[in-house]
Amino acid sequence: MFSHIFFSIATCSVSISKKKIFLIATYSFLLFCCGGSLYRNENKIVSWYNVNQNHPSSGSNSAILQLQVGDYVNVRLWHNRVISDNVNKYSTFSGFLLFAVETR
Repeated sequence: MFSHIFFSIATCSVSISKKKIFLIATYSFLLFCCGGSLYRNENKIVSWYNVNQNHPSSGSNSAILQLQVGDYVNVRLWHNRVISDNVNKYSTFSGFLLFAVETR
């Protein structure tokens, strides 16, 4: 969906433990199109919508999620929706790890 990708990879160390570790991450998006949703795995988390499909405008939303090993997060446009993509890079999707939580 996105033609330009900017990323930074940071290295972190996690001690080996028999306890489960959950990651708390924040995701946000700003898209120049008519409607879509942020998903964790196959679960819709948040959405945005523009009433006039003939004149798209920017929509945004964000969520803080608890992630487990194997989880994935993505943005999906609704059926028959198109994202605007040009040199101005109107549309963005970003995610950041906030912290890890160790459970017993």
